[in-house]
Amino acid sequence: MSERQSVARPNWTAYAALGVTTFGWGTAFVATKVILAVWPPWGFMGMRFAAGALVFLGFLGAKKQLKIDQKLILPLGVLALFQPVLYFVFETLALERTSAGSASIIIAAIPGVVALASGFFLKEHLSARGWFGAFLSILGIGIMTFLVPDSPTQSQSLVGNLFALGAVLAAVVYTLLTRHLSKRVSSLQLTGYQMFYAGLFFFPGLLVQGSEIFGAIPPFSVVVAFGFLVLVATFGAFLGFNYALSRIPAPQASMFLNGIPVVTVVVGWLVLGETLTLVQGAGGGLALLGVMLAGTSGPNRTRRIQKDLPNPRS
Repeated sequence: MSERQSVARPNWTAYAALGVTTFGWGTAFVATKVILAVWPPWGFMGMRFAAGALVFLGFLGAKKQLKIDQKLILPLGVLALFQPVLYFVFETLALERTSAGSASIIIAAIPGVVALASGFFLKEHLSARGWFGAFLSILGIGIMTFLVPDSPTQSQSLVGNLFALGAVLAAVVYTLLTRHLSKRVSSLQLTGYQMFYAGLFFFPGLLVQGSEIFGAIPPFSVVVAFGFLVLVATFGAFLGFNYALSRIPAPQASMFLNGIPVVTVVVGWLVLGETLTLVQGAGGGLALLGVMLAGTSGPNRTRRIQKDLPNPRS
């Protein structure tokens, strides 16, 4: 097999990891909605990331990967500051001040902004097919958001939209930093320390609002939703995304995030009985088609990326 053929081969393991990420983060919106009907928001965030940190630290201890280069402690802390800390703070503040439709359209810009930033900072570029897929996925998301009866997109707030933009920028910086740090630590170490720092940040919320969480036995639905968030949306999804970023270019990986709104709509319809119209279904199908085209298209600089990128332990 020639070098060109070997380089161009799709990385199906990375695509599978991104599939877990898309499903986990897409379903997380529904699981969070179930939980927030019972638990206070900041106490819940503290509980989620404290539990996620314990799971990751347990895996790191079992695999004897707790020890890292001391020079990486600060960079990993900066990574965690942008995602999940700043991202979730900005997203929560945005949803409190603007419509979900407005916020989702702004946050859906993450893959496009990542592609532009990666081209500038990392010299990683999508192919023409990749850009066409990105266009289709964004068009599909727009159809899902705007062409729906009684869509609350008119109730916009400048401050809320600016917070949503802050979430986009936090996610972009996180993606670029992960591409850099994944060359120096394993995906498990990177994600584990990321959750550890996030747990430290959100833990005061659990101290303040913990009595509202532990004061009564939660419904079974909340227990199931919380277990899903910790094991799938936190452990599986973050680990999957960080793993994929260590294997394929950032623009290519980020395009899979356009599948998140599709998963959210479908799971909300199945679990919460929310409305799923024919227009939403068509928009979701278009978005998924775009994700498939963009996600499986090769970057223009594949040969250089694969040559320069080590294969860290996962």
